[in-house]
Parts: sequence; structure tokens; C-alpha cells
Amino acid sequence: SNHILYSNRAACYSHMREFDLALTDGRTVVSLAPTFWKGYTRQGVALLGLKRYSEALRAYQNGLKISPDNASLLRGADECGKLLRQSRKFSLVRLQQLGESAEEQETVGLRGMVQSGARRAIL
Repeated sequence: SNHILYSNRAACYSHMREFDLALTDGRTVVSLAPTFWKGYTRQGVALLGLKRYSEALRAYQNGLKISPDNASLLRGADECGKLLRQSRKFSLVRLQQLGESAEEQETVGLRGMVQSGARRAIL
């Protein structure tokens, strides 16, 4: 029932890249001490490690409701925003690439059909 113990353990888990365990402890910190800003930071770091950027941003934003000028929470929220923008750009580029690939495949398929039809007409 000691929130500081869970907070410290969450930090250790994050350093060991055991983000699932860090997240569990981070959530325990918040449930035991909802006004302890480090609990939100522990959740945010763990969620970032799990590449769950939207959830990480929410954790940092919840912490900022309690401690609006906290540098750690502000940095974490800023990092989440950058990563979300990057992942969205990557997703958009990937979708465009997939679209181009599908168009190319369709064009190749149509060419093949036309060529085989032309061959049949010749034969």
C-alpha cells in the first residue's frame, strides 16, 4: 500500500525495459495516490515503451491536471505528441505506398489480360 515503493519499482522496470510490469505498477501508484504526479509519469514512460502513444499522452495529460507546470509531465506529453505525429506520417506514407502498389498490380494485371487477349486474337 506504499505508493512510493510501487513508483520506484515502476521506474526500475522501465529501465529494465519491462514495460508491462512498469505499467502495472504505475497504475497501482495512481490508484493508491491519485495526486502523486510521478504515478502518471511512470504510466506514461511505460506506455511509450509499449508504443502506445495515445494512451501515454493521456497519462501525461492526467498528470498535468494535478501538476500543470511539472517539467517531467510537460516533456513527456511533448514527446508523445512528436511520436504520434511521426507515426501518423509514417502510416499515411505507408498507405500511399500500399495504394500505389495496388494500382501497379492492377495495371500489370490489366496489361497481362490485354496481352493474352491479343495473343488469342492472333492465334
